[in-house]
Amino acid sequence: MNFDDKAIWEKCGPAEEEHVREFEEFLRVQLPSSYREFLLNLNGFAVDKDCVLDLSGQYQHKEFLIHTFWGVCDRTHFLSIHKKMKSYQSRVPNWLLPIAAWSTDPVYLLDLRPEKSGAIYAQIIDDYPYNANPPFTPEEMWPDKAPEDVSEAHLEELETYWYICEDIDELLRLAGIEVP
Repeated sequence: MNFDDKAIWEKCGPAEEEHVREFEEFLRVQLPSSYREFLLNLNGFAVDKDCVLDLSGQYQHKEFLIHTFWGVCDRTHFLSIHKKMKSYQSRVPNWLLPIAAWSTDPVYLLDLRPEKSGAIYAQIIDDYPYNANPPFTPEEMWPDKAPEDVSEAHLEELETYWYICEDIDELLRLAGIEVP
């Protein structure tokens, strides 16, 4: 799907450099370069989850891997990443930034840690088997907890995370979204 297709339902428009810098200051982290470029060129958008342009130029009904990418835009806008961060702050570690979703689940998360900066994970809760090989250790997820304080519920939560790809460019490619 080309970004200009009619399958795009709503978009924020490219973020301004000043807004991206303010967002980095708010997070107290430098964003991975591929995600920073995404914000400056595309920013947040939502696609019509029932429509996709196939190779022959015809629109077909299909479920997207991703329905919404949140962006750096007016904090009251439904595509605002600030609104999503607030709703997920108690559910994901602060080094994982919610950046996209398909409907409500899964949620796609950007790793902000310097050693893994830019990697994309999904937290999938509903109707999926638990991940037998979660991408994070309990020590990474809960650095302030003693090992004996990590409960079975914590370990089950850990198994809802899945590694998806190395950066947002790969996520866009996997989602079939062509960026100009």
